[in-house]
Amino acid sequence: MHEKIIIHIGTHKTGTSAIQDFLLLNRKALSRHGFLYPQKSRRDYYEIKNSEVFVPPWKFKNYHKLVRLCHRRDRHVIVSSETFSLIRDVAPIQEALGDVKPTIICYLRRQDTFIQSFYNQAVKNDAEYRPITAYQPPATLDYDKLLDRWANVFGQENLKIRPYEKDAFKNGDLVTDFLSLIGLDLTPDLKVLAKNTNPRLPGEALEYMRLLNSLVQDRKKCRKIKALLIDHSAGEGHNNANSLFYDHTLLDREARRKILSLYEDSNQRVARKYLGREDGCLFRESLPDDLYSPLPEVRLTDDKIRVMTAALCRSRKIRKILHQAVGQETVEMDDFTRDAHGKISRALA
Repeated sequence: MHEKIIIHIGTHKTGTSAIQDFLLLNRKALSRHGFLYPQKSRRDYYEIKNSEVFVPPWKFKNYHKLVRLCHRRDRHVIVSSETFSLIRDVAPIQEALGDVKPTIICYLRRQDTFIQSFYNQAVKNDAEYRPITAYQPPATLDYDKLLDRWANVFGQENLKIRPYEKDAFKNGDLVTDFLSLIGLDLTPDLKVLAKNTNPRLPGEALEYMRLLNSLVQDRKKCRKIKALLIDHSAGEGHNNANSLFYDHTLLDREARRKILSLYEDSNQRVARKYLGREDGCLFRESLPDDLYSPLPEVRLTDDKIRVMTAALCRSRKIRKILHQAVGQETVEMDDFTRDAHGKISRALA
């Protein structure tokens, strides 16, 4: 067979963790199908310094190993990291691979939902508490520029692009779709993960977490709170937050349209150039209705704050953290943090 290297570059917030978990879980079975997933650390293939992602010469040896695996083991080789999409100069990857032309797989998420999902993660993991309208994700949303970086080095014909939309996937399933892109079917010997391993916070819980992030600046403490909030939300019937396509609306229709208008030309170029869609429509899913639901800051009532606070206070450690948070002086707090202080104080009373 003609061996090849497959580089899955994400992008962010397109189920990359689900794909990687599947590949790891099925490493032995995939090898029997002719595919190797040798990846131990995503950082084997790039370096990050001062927020810049690049491929230095001392990483070339890891790319050389991929080429040797292809030739010696008579297998295709898969590597996966959404951080690949942040590399501005991908020419060193081709230099390291030599004559081998890899297949590049890239999923693209509509920019408004991308920002929502990235923001959810930032609140959940990075103690973010600014409003979403003030948040800028650390990733390019100009997909035409992103893809051209890879196409200019590896050739447009070696890029496989998918919009991150359920209706665009084979059988409506991300993992099944990824397998189809590399030439595999989801056979009975391949195990499927039971649930999403990177769940989001539902809207009200996200807004509550934002309140606490403003008061508790220790990230480790915030993550402990986050874990309990996710468990509480699941118990309250928000199990769909574990779905890859759970719609946690954080932006109204006008805000979404403004975001999409910024990238309309870029998206049309991608649709025509990489998907052959003459109508220039990259994403086919419609925007949610204005009447879909109020935004989280409206839905998070004082009663819900009391319920969530009571749930967290079942843990003595978390109760201590919350009481320490509201014990701070409010004089130098910004308006949002002062408001959060009042709400959490009332809930603890």
